[in-house]
Amino acid sequence: FNNAVRRVLRTKMRLGLMGPRARTTRQRPSERKYAGRTEYFNNKKHRQVAREAVRKSVVLLKNHRKALPIKPQMRVLVAGPAANDKTKMMGGWTLDLFGQNIEQADFPQATTVFEALRREMKKRGGSATFSETGWVKDYSEYDLAVFVTGEEPYAEIKGDLADPEKSRSLDHGTRHVADFETLDMLQKSKLPTVTILLSGRPLYVNKYINKSHAFMAAWLPGSEGGNGIADLLLGDFDFSGTLSFPWPRHPCQTLSQPWALPDGQTHLFPLGYGLDYKHNKTIPQLPENWVFEC
Repeated sequence: FNNAVRRVLRTKMRLGLMGPRARTTRQRPSERKYAGRTEYFNNKKHRQVAREAVRKSVVLLKNHRKALPIKPQMRVLVAGPAANDKTKMMGGWTLDLFGQNIEQADFPQATTVFEALRREMKKRGGSATFSETGWVKDYSEYDLAVFVTGEEPYAEIKGDLADPEKSRSLDHGTRHVADFETLDMLQKSKLPTVTILLSGRPLYVNKYINKSHAFMAAWLPGSEGGNGIADLLLGDFDFSGTLSFPWPRHPCQTLSQPWALPDGQTHLFPLGYGLDYKHNKTIPQLPENWVFEC
């Protein structure tokens, strides 16, 4: 570690960024060309690029019977705590190292999935209603449910599954029991359900996929996450994102573990997998009862 830091410091010294030459060869940050130019913060063009990045990175894993895109005049029930939580779109390495001391108010310009859907559905003659737990008095008043689940923010140690004192399982459901109960309730309501997963890594979510008509891996989309995801849900743009990692088929299947299982099968979805509106694929019922000691 010391050697790595030493190399960085040596490079900065040579560039005149620090040390005795810094004052004479380089401007102070406060003296640079764009210093104090607050108009570059929250710039419209920058936000458009961020929104485009969301659209191009989200991966569609399942779209049974063309549950997506959402039709303009549909009445949409939006459920799950992550559907209206900006912090779960950000993750760690944002305003706080581990992301555990950030609040919704820290991101005033960010847009959640629910906020974006409510705005866009209203424009198109439809509606979007939020219920964190997924419970409503009459499910017949809705045409579709959008359920959003997400990991708690983390970075490095806080999210490390290799820590022997923590569960090494990739099973998202064991860490978010209440979220899965919400999805289970939506399935029993007979509403077609679209699930969106906010996470910093591929996770074991077989039972979530089984209970969903469509499933999207949206990663940690940031402040433009809600807008970019809504663009895809409504069909304004097609999906183009593909997996940069294979998707785990069982709860212990990290990249450091062998991918092959006793039955000869490997990962659930391979590297580069990703659906779009032109190419659909039937996903069979996935196994949910793996017995492994991770």
